[in-house]
Amino acid sequence: MTHLNSWKDKDQITIKQEKTYKRFSFKTITRELLDFLLVNKGLIYTIKQLTIAPGETLRGYLQTDRERLTGAAKYFILMVGLFYFVFFQFTHAPYVEGYLEQLEAEGLDEFTIYFQTYFLDQLSIWSALAIFVFAWLSRLFYRKHGLYYTEHLVLHTYINAQMAFYKLVLLPSVLLIGHAGYNVIEGLVTLVYYVFVLHHFFREKFGNTLWKSILIIVLGYLLFILLMMIFWFVFGLFLGLSQSYKG
Repeated sequence: MTHLNSWKDKDQITIKQEKTYKRFSFKTITRELLDFLLVNKGLIYTIKQLTIAPGETLRGYLQTDRERLTGAAKYFILMVGLFYFVFFQFTHAPYVEGYLEQLEAEGLDEFTIYFQTYFLDQLSIWSALAIFVFAWLSRLFYRKHGLYYTEHLVLHTYINAQMAFYKLVLLPSVLLIGHAGYNVIEGLVTLVYYVFVLHHFFREKFGNTLWKSILIIVLGYLLFILLMMIFWFVFGLFLGLSQSYKG
């Protein structure tokens, strides 16, 4: 396998190979349909490899072994979309209703309640935007490895997509332990998986990987909250100006 450091010398590797094309058949059309639905033959392989050997698999993917894995964007859209579909349909609605009733009981203003509702309804978008923050922090802490920011972005897209798969598998536990217990388990699984992936991907000492992973997660969420507060302020300012203009 080509080492990541080899990319310092040149930005591309050229591989010549022959391609075989088959005549169109029902199997060909079915395969194209599954590709359109983002479910191709690499999906099961991707789930398996990102579970048992994510570090080596992603190192290979950033080099030349890009044919067998489902693409990062496709995998993220599929897993995150599936998770939030199930989440919204079966567990999210009653939880949000109770949460909004609590906000109203606390006497919060209408704008705060409206923004909270808007934020909760757009969780899939926020989770995608958060990856850019995590990738930037990863680039900061692992800059000596020479990866581009975009390569860190691919890495963390796969990590977050796989986490969405794990959260989907764990979702039924909400019925037994409630949302608070589920959030604790989700946080622990996130930390363990981050350490597991980054330790085998960058091949640094476990202690270094552990504190870097904790910092990436904690600082990532803090920076994301800060960005959301800025967005909240801009959103409120725009809404206020819009209402005053209409008035």
